[in-house]
Amino acid sequence: MATSKGANTYNRLNWEDSEFPVLCQTCLGDNPYIRMTKERFGKECKICSRPFTVFRWCPGSRMRFKKTEVCQTCSKQKNVCQTCLLDLEYGLPVQVRDYAMNMKDEIPKSEVNREYYSQNMEREVIVK
Repeated sequence: MATSKGANTYNRLNWEDSEFPVLCQTCLGDNPYIRMTKERFGKECKICSRPFTVFRWCPGSRMRFKKTEVCQTCSKQKNVCQTCLLDLEYGLPVQVRDYAMNMKDEIPKSEVNREYYSQNMEREVIVK
């Protein structure tokens, strides 16, 4: 029988519930009056596999809807937009920025170690 991740495998105290996403100016759009929908614990983060709050909005007329793909902890840790995953400072893809700055991916591979690492990074991000 294949094992799947269920809601009971996560430490619910560490699930992310945020009020506004971390976005770059391009993803946010020009309209200062955008409407955003918020879905608490809507998806798993593509990096750390923890549930997070998903935001969905249309940045302008005749544009497609955008939504967040990674949690705020991973976004703040890597300094990237939650939607397009581009660096917030330079606007580069994360892989290019990491290669140019000789940064290595430190995220553990096993599920338990990844959860422990995420908890520690969340505490570190909050302290800063």
